[in-house]
Amino acid sequence: MTMKTSRWCISSISITITILRLLSPLILSLPHSNSLTIAITGSSQGIGLDAAKRLLTAGHTVIHCCRNQDRATIAVTESGGGTPLVCDLSSFDSIRASAQTLITEAPTLDVLCLNAGVAPSTKADVPQLT
Repeated sequence: MTMKTSRWCISSISITITILRLLSPLILSLPHSNSLTIAITGSSQGIGLDAAKRLLTAGHTVIHCCRNQDRATIAVTESGGGTPLVCDLSSFDSIRASAQTLITEAPTLDVLCLNAGVAPSTKADVPQLT
């Protein structure tokens, strides 16, 4: 990881933490009758997992958007509930399929929390371009 990449990662983490700190009290204070449907990318560990736990405890519906089925299963187990959804952000086909699944299975999606960390991979051959 280069210095420029590491600064970008640190900046994006800081922004995510700031947004979660600002929105958490608002979302968590809603009564159970105002339950929200919330999709969280990267909810199998770290900030995303903690957010999912808190939101589930507050009575909201959580959809775990994770890179593969194993991570999605971990997210559901570790957070104590929710719905698994495979969404590999390195594949446009996976992103499109996940979006279509969200449209059909969660037509009242209230919040999309884009929390997944995206960084250069040493395993990827070539990134997909639009």
